[in-house]
Amino acid sequence: MYRYLPLLTLCIFFLLASCVEDTLENSHTAEMHYVDLLYALHHHDQNGAKEAARQFSKSISGLYVGQFPLKSEEVVEDSRFYVDKAKQSYLEVRASVAKGELEQAMIQLNRATEALTAARIPGFGELYIASIQDFLGEWLEISRLSRKTNLSVRDWQAIERRIKTSHATWRRCRSYRPSSIIYFFTEEDAEEFNMAHGQVDRLVGQLKECLSEKSETMTMSYVDATDSAVWALVRRFGSPEEGGLKIIPPETDPSR
Repeated sequence: MYRYLPLLTLCIFFLLASCVEDTLENSHTAEMHYVDLLYALHHHDQNGAKEAARQFSKSISGLYVGQFPLKSEEVVEDSRFYVDKAKQSYLEVRASVAKGELEQAMIQLNRATEALTAARIPGFGELYIASIQDFLGEWLEISRLSRKTNLSVRDWQAIERRIKTSHATWRRCRSYRPSSIIYFFTEEDAEEFNMAHGQVDRLVGQLKECLSEKSETMTMSYVDATDSAVWALVRRFGSPEEGGLKIIPPETDPSR
């Protein structure tokens, strides 16, 4: 009997590798369309949001929680609950986009993303956008508030608080780098990422420092510059035709 154990172990290893590889591929595809959708919603592009939501829903539908071995039934059921919850919210996103209710769609997208994170799908933790999601959520709120006309004293106070919070959050996650397991960066890709990342790092710090000047004009100028830098970084993980990097895995060896 024991002579079959190495063979059994090998089979389990390849089963795990296959499942994780499929999930990583699905996760990467979902991330691309998520970035496209997030950008379109934030910039009130209904047509762009419709297409991105359609593609995103398609990629999410390929997630099957029960395919991962070596998980307890309790963990699988817990993951399945959150995945189903996320899928339902994503359907609500599409419905809101179709009706032109893009602000509501953004709220539903955030809710769905929280549920998908809680599902603890293997591979999702390796996604770059997931690793900076806390910062991104803070920043999107700053960007949204800053676009309001006739900002009140309370609005400015809220912006200043969030700038300080986003600065602290960025400092916690700025060391994260795209995983080589998912992203097959060329040397040029890596250089472009480093430049975009460095620009965000520099501007987030300068934005925090400029608060001491108590100048709304200067603060708004830095918010605008940082917003452009944040989107330049984030959109590199969207679809290639939308400005993202053409990140593709190397060709599979046919002999394997």
